[in-house]
Amino acid sequence: MPSFFFLKKKKKADDRTVGKISLFFVSILALQFMLFMLHFMIYETLASIFGFDSLFLAVVLGLLSLTFMSSSFLAAKADNLFVRIYYEFAAVWFSFVAPFCAACAAFVIIENLSPSAVWRITPFTVGMFCFGAAIVVSLYGIWNSCRVRVTHVAMSLPNVPDAWHGKRLVFFSDVHLGNIRRQGFARRIVKKVQTLDPALVAICGDLFDGPKCDAEKLLAPFRDLRPSRGFYYVSGNHEYIRDQNVFFDAIQDAGIRILRNEKVDVDGIDLVGVDWKDTAQKGNFAAILDGMHISSSRPSILLKHVPKDLDVAERAGISLQLSGHTHRGQFWPLSIATHYIYGGFDYGFHELGKMFVYISSGVGTAMLPFRLGTKAEIVSIEFK
Repeated sequence: MPSFFFLKKKKKADDRTVGKISLFFVSILALQFMLFMLHFMIYETLASIFGFDSLFLAVVLGLLSLTFMSSSFLAAKADNLFVRIYYEFAAVWFSFVAPFCAACAAFVIIENLSPSAVWRITPFTVGMFCFGAAIVVSLYGIWNSCRVRVTHVAMSLPNVPDAWHGKRLVFFSDVHLGNIRRQGFARRIVKKVQTLDPALVAICGDLFDGPKCDAEKLLAPFRDLRPSRGFYYVSGNHEYIRDQNVFFDAIQDAGIRILRNEKVDVDGIDLVGVDWKDTAQKGNFAAILDGMHISSSRPSILLKHVPKDLDVAERAGISLQLSGHTHRGQFWPLSIATHYIYGGFDYGFHELGKMFVYISSGVGTAMLPFRLGTKAEIVSIEFK
């Protein structure tokens, strides 16, 4: 009887595993079909504009629709020059896809409206205008994603020691080092931060993008960053895409202290850092903060990757929470979605009860090197 029970339990576990694998492949096929249809829409619109059917164009767009998924699978398995170039090519191409699809929609709307208007524009003229604008938007979005800016914030926390007056805490999140953002990007961040002369530097998760990479090499520039009161990091969800210990070991070797659900005293300020995975559930997050016995009579700063369950941090007595993760949608109109999902706490400076909150739009990009209506930022907080 016991043997039958364990066999039955094992069969249920195996069935769940098969179900998860099946769901994964169905999701992949559905996504690839959607990408193919978007490219088919681009082809049909271009054929209407130029008045021809091109087998060559159809084949090229069909192959381009496959690059995103195939490059993602390759990047998960290997790290070499070919994979990096192919992955970056696919990411740059897909930075054009969304604006091109918007151009298709604009073309159809204008073509359907123009016959009823006094004026009449040829399909070629309309198409050139729509796709020309899409190319300009795409190039701007790619350039904008690489343009790192500093956001300056002046803040007065209760009971801040005199030793912190006029000092700066610099924080950034979502660097996404990997196949697109590499050593050169990390070096630019370090130079920007050094010009701010920070007393303390904090990274709020997603330092890495997740695919296979030489983590130690990518982090080498951060070895030159030595703020007087410490360099701290908390994990994000992308560090857990593969073996997180590979990333964590590289971070520690670079001289960055990882805060895993712990509190440290930094010259009179309690710096609290929580792990992304351990605080994904609200109850666990509350229990971790309760166990730290945070005093509301002392200034405290919480580093947490995702800006959710803010009420838990406020009740625990946190003075300031710093987060990232949202990218502010990275590009419009996704910024509308993140604003709704996070109840308005998806970007910028906020107050919640007695707690201050700052959510960064991130300094890097995920999936696509493209930003529209958002900025790549490093946040400098000066204590008054």
